[in-house]
Amino acid sequence: MTVYLVRHARTRWSGARYCGRTDLPLSDEGLADACAAAAWLSTWGGRLARIVSSPRARAMESARPIAVPGARSVEIDARLREVDFGDVEGLTFAELERGWPDLARRLGAGDLDIDWPNGERARDVSARVADFWRERTVSDAEEDLVVVTHGGPARYLLELAGTAIAEVLAPAEIVALERTGAASPAALVPAEIVALGRTAAWRVVARWRPRGSQDGAEVSR
Repeated sequence: MTVYLVRHARTRWSGARYCGRTDLPLSDEGLADACAAAAWLSTWGGRLARIVSSPRARAMESARPIAVPGARSVEIDARLREVDFGDVEGLTFAELERGWPDLARRLGAGDLDIDWPNGERARDVSARVADFWRERTVSDAEEDLVVVTHGGPARYLLELAGTAIAEVLAPAEIVALERTGAASPAALVPAEIVALGRTAAWRVVARWRPRGSQDGAEVSR
């Protein structure tokens, strides 16, 4: 079984503002990246049996091009929705840092165990994502699965798989990510795909990024 973990493509808030419950569509650039991601999947993944998406518009718009070959359907699963950021929704990181400096420091350190002010608790996010993972990757499952979600759930899913995006990052790429402060090595950039293959255990078997993202890389293995 291979799970293709896809972060939705760019919106006008991507890289600028926290976007959880706000239901933004993809930007023009995001739509182009979503189509490029779908083209890579059709080449690398071959016949993809199931496509499951968060219900948010930005995720659904990223999933639809993947479903076009073979006229497949996209299943909706609310457990894949982005974290509800509460009072932080719509803020820039600088605005968050001024209002919640301790929270900003924890985020900068890559902490996943965040209870968002007047938003979702970490244990609730973890529980719903873990429930999805257990249900969709049962031990006897054979068919490949495409999962279109958001940055927060994607990090939890990688953690549940017992792997990390750092497995397919060169040391220079990790340094570049850490210097920006915008993403940890475990974070996926918009439209990024990580393919997780399972034999005895889960491992990263391929990775794709749209050109021009973060370090400008497009890689797979």
